[in-house]
Amino acid sequence: MKTKPMKTIKLLTIAAFLASGFACHAITNTAIAVSGTNIVLSWPSQGYEQYLVQYRHALDPFDSWSTFTNAYPAGTNLTTLRVAASPGMNAGGGNGAYASMANIARPSLPPVPMAIPANGTGGAVPLALYPPGIDMSGFIIFDPVSGESMSWSEYSASPLALSPQQFNGPEPQDGDGGGTGDPTPEPEIGFYRVFHIPSFPAGITNYIFDGPIFIPVDFADYRERVENIEVLIDGEPTTYADYMSLFYNGQTNWGMGIYFDRISNGTHQIQLVSTLKLNAEADDEATFLVLSNLTRSVVVDNQVTFTNWDDMAWNNTNYTFRAQTKNINTDWVIDIYDAWGLWINGNSGHTTDGQIEWTWDLRDYSGNLRDDLGNDPFFDPWITLDEAGAAAALGGNEPAPAAAQTSRPMPVPVISYPSIGAWLISFQNTFYDAGTSSNEKMVDCMRAIQGWVEFRDVPTLLFPVAYGTNDNYTQAERDGDWLTVKSELARPDSRNFYYFGHGNSNSIGGDLNSYDTNGVITGSQYLPNSKAYLASSTVKSEVTFNNSTGVHHYRFVWLDGCNTALGNWPGAFGVNKGTNDLAYYNNGTNNPSHQRPSAFVGWATKPGGPGWGTVTGFFFCRSEWITSWSYNMNTKPLNQALEDGRHNSDWIQQAQFEGGIRVYGYNVLKMNEYNKKTDWPTP
Repeated sequence: MKTKPMKTIKLLTIAAFLASGFACHAITNTAIAVSGTNIVLSWPSQGYEQYLVQYRHALDPFDSWSTFTNAYPAGTNLTTLRVAASPGMNAGGGNGAYASMANIARPSLPPVPMAIPANGTGGAVPLALYPPGIDMSGFIIFDPVSGESMSWSEYSASPLALSPQQFNGPEPQDGDGGGTGDPTPEPEIGFYRVFHIPSFPAGITNYIFDGPIFIPVDFADYRERVENIEVLIDGEPTTYADYMSLFYNGQTNWGMGIYFDRISNGTHQIQLVSTLKLNAEADDEATFLVLSNLTRSVVVDNQVTFTNWDDMAWNNTNYTFRAQTKNINTDWVIDIYDAWGLWINGNSGHTTDGQIEWTWDLRDYSGNLRDDLGNDPFFDPWITLDEAGAAAALGGNEPAPAAAQTSRPMPVPVISYPSIGAWLISFQNTFYDAGTSSNEKMVDCMRAIQGWVEFRDVPTLLFPVAYGTNDNYTQAERDGDWLTVKSELARPDSRNFYYFGHGNSNSIGGDLNSYDTNGVITGSQYLPNSKAYLASSTVKSEVTFNNSTGVHHYRFVWLDGCNTALGNWPGAFGVNKGTNDLAYYNNGTNNPSHQRPSAFVGWATKPGGPGWGTVTGFFFCRSEWITSWSYNMNTKPLNQALEDGRHNSDWIQQAQFEGGIRVYGYNVLKMNEYNKKTDWPTP
């Protein structure tokens, strides 16, 4: 019996990229100073980082943050940004460069004296914000009219040394004594914030990538707030990258595991796009900031490439393995191992053009059919190039480099669709206070959904998620329940998911409700260090597009929470943001992965609160939807069943319902249509 090679993502990048360590933190100690007509921002750095700088004039609801400069390069030890008052000064590309405020829209407010911590631990704020009598000995006072700054003792001893505030229009200060000519521009007074942009190490451009490789990411100290992260190759998001951790040198390093063997050899542009959560709100009040670093060129030089690998080429009777070798004249061996590392079958051959292809009949070496999802949740294939039979690249006579003669993991084939796709029905318990009629209506509705699914002999799991503190749920219980949701979603037979609870465009979940002054639920919030949520990026990398266990698309998903249709939730479950007919799925050009028809339901608004009917009507609508869909499972399309639920419950008006709800994918999907293995030729 053959022994399965050890499967591990390459570590050699760690030594190269972490030699200097990532000790930088989020920008919490930005200093601000004045130099003539310029404001100078500075913060510590190590020289490889990039930053986003934002500005706003006032901290009020009528003003918002504007991007001042993006991907600003770091300086060695200290990064400095001079904000020029003159519109003629433009943003530069190096440390200490000038940047202009000319393009920043802002209200016109009178300049006032500003207080700046002398030790550089904070930014400038209006002096008037500090109450009379407070100790200001640790501050520098700056007058924006004169451009002068002094210690608090100097200011309090001789306040007239500073130019007085001129609220009715200051006189020009052109130095000609006659009051004519252009005034000297004043420094721009306001509020600034600096964000460290998560990025790959600078040394990424000096490395040649071959096969799956872990690349650490410098998140500073707010990794927990990064709610979504994507790798762009040549400007397009790739599914061949997983957000992951790797324990090395006594610490856990976080970054991206990138499967470069799914990318063609040559020079490519790589970029990291991170979505940062800025507040503790979990619902539609959640605010996000998208950070993107500068693109960098990387060289990909795989010994074995799987660019024409078909993740979905499983037609219930066989599977075709495809690969290309850099050395075009070589012997090869393909070994297939099961989920427990046992060898089950394989084949060998020789290629003279670098192309390898073998169709497996899904049987093991004893002739037993291995197509039962319960026994074989996934397969793990490997390819080995024979050193004796290999020649140099392009058919030369010299032996190929020894590094080319090795065993390499092949992509994991898509796991076969189960005999019947199971349902996971989950909700936040207690969304409403325990014992209230609202909470009882919610639980009754969830049970009704489960009952009508089971009525069609479809396996279901009803899983309440610990929520709030009404039932004395602990943080560990809430966090643990969301881990359970993720593991249940990853079950090979799980293919349908209904969720009710708080959500937004990037995540679902939360710890406890927030309320308005009338006691109406307005949303949800996270407690410090909470893990009580599930992000769309997590579903995509660890469930549906898991590069370790295979592609696992969903047939039906309804995320019944705020704004779940606005982000990438549909794509995370394998549903494109469009409306497709059956011809789309039967067309190999439109649907090259042979994906079976699927649908995603979500909201492009907040489906609750004032103007959104009653709690009774809300849950009656869901009960009526599943009743109509299940009772007429062979005739009622999804979009019509949803409308039946709204109409029969009289929850809200049709225009309001249709204006907020979104149905993507195959919107005429019937209740149990394409939910069996034999319903579609491939997964």
